[in-house]
Amino acid sequence: MLAARGSLTRALALISITLILSIYFLSKRSTTPPSLNQSNSLLSSDEISFRSACDGVNFDSIRDDRAVWDGASYKSFIVARDGSLTLPELDISAGDSVCVVVLLPLTPALTPHFVSSNLSPPDSILTYAISTTIRYPIELKQHYRANNLYYGSAYFPHPDIYHLKHTVEHRSHFWLQPSRHPYKPINFESSNRVHVTAPDFNVTKLPTCNPANPESLNGRWIKKTKYQTLYPFDFYGMFDEIQEDHALHDYLFVPDWCRLEYTSIGQGTRCLDKKTVHVWGDGHVRRNLKSIATADRWCDAEKGECICNDDGEAFDTFNWMQDPLVPVHFNSSWQVDTQLHILQAGTITGSDWTTRFAESTEKLPQADLVIFSLGNLDIASLHVEPQAFKDALIPFAKALKEAYPTQRIVIRTPRQFAGAVLQGTGWSAGRSQLFAELIKDELQDLPNIVFWDVAKLGVADYTCLQASNNNYAHRQLVSVENLLLWNAVCYKDTTTS
Repeated sequence: MLAARGSLTRALALISITLILSIYFLSKRSTTPPSLNQSNSLLSSDEISFRSACDGVNFDSIRDDRAVWDGASYKSFIVARDGSLTLPELDISAGDSVCVVVLLPLTPALTPHFVSSNLSPPDSILTYAISTTIRYPIELKQHYRANNLYYGSAYFPHPDIYHLKHTVEHRSHFWLQPSRHPYKPINFESSNRVHVTAPDFNVTKLPTCNPANPESLNGRWIKKTKYQTLYPFDFYGMFDEIQEDHALHDYLFVPDWCRLEYTSIGQGTRCLDKKTVHVWGDGHVRRNLKSIATADRWCDAEKGECICNDDGEAFDTFNWMQDPLVPVHFNSSWQVDTQLHILQAGTITGSDWTTRFAESTEKLPQADLVIFSLGNLDIASLHVEPQAFKDALIPFAKALKEAYPTQRIVIRTPRQFAGAVLQGTGWSAGRSQLFAELIKDELQDLPNIVFWDVAKLGVADYTCLQASNNNYAHRQLVSVENLLLWNAVCYKDTTTS
């Protein structure tokens, strides 16, 4: 009897201890903020709805209905999430998502120089939802059966009337070798438009953009006057011409699912105080750093060729661009102690990165932060195929983490391109999109990786296309790119000290 009672007491004690430990660990887990990578899975209801916007669409019925599409023309439609197609206008509320459907003629382009890639669809299509004050890039994917049908979800958080504009730059994988084919883009608009009305509820406050999430910067360009009307008490857009600005031709870049905090150059540099930074860069990063090092006074907007191309500028003021042992010094009024050492990244393909990292890092002070610009020179090279670039990313990622095992690593995605052929280069919309995707797919799950995701800005400006063969960003766009840099550098990972 006593033995039985003792066994019962021990059992009850064991159960009590188990319950206490369970409650402790559950409470600990629930109060621990997500790490950089864990927070990728935390989606808002609007984003969940956006991702499923095409699930209810019967693509076959749209493609096969000759009253809708004749089978030989370029067509696109804005389709409700329940699959209904309304002409000439679809009415939705702000915050709703719809499905965009694009149909291309079945006859492919012909060429004696046939190349292909299984990493991306054969057709290079740029798609935008346009209103008088908003420009929204929409990503499309190819239907798994109908290879001439493309579709994608579109999210409309702002009241306005939109229609779709498309440019088919290349078909039949011509975008792989753009210099070998005539540039004959096909432009067309959607057969219907969407009227977005104001919601009957207050807009919820968005979280700060997490640079480890490769989807966090999906967004659109909004004219400053429109933005001020939508958000009259917001800090963005409240600048006159002589103040530091983050607008491109009076348009602001606004992410859909998160808040891109306003960060001045002075505020951004304070995130680098008492840090040594290794910057593996190219001409694009050179322009970013010139802007930062001079408080955005590096280029005379009235007369300088530097607006689009600074390759011909003397290096007297910026000798750190020639010698990695000479660190960048910021404007002295910011009173920050920072060393930025600039190294030439070059192409990712064709390099022994283990050796390169070892040879370079042993000459420099140990880094607290690493910034690496990936893909621009590989896209430009006529000799780098997408598969070779994808294969090269694997040993590169391994060598990168071995060289910098604990530091935060900021990966700059490549600039996007469209609207011309830069002779003697591989720049095309299809290549720039694909290479950016390959970079994020390969690196996004590595610890301590965040993205300086300039690729999400899309093809925001066409005024600099013929200025050089390097696809440099317009001077104003450089300031917008730097805002994304500060988001990647200053973002607080609350799980680390």
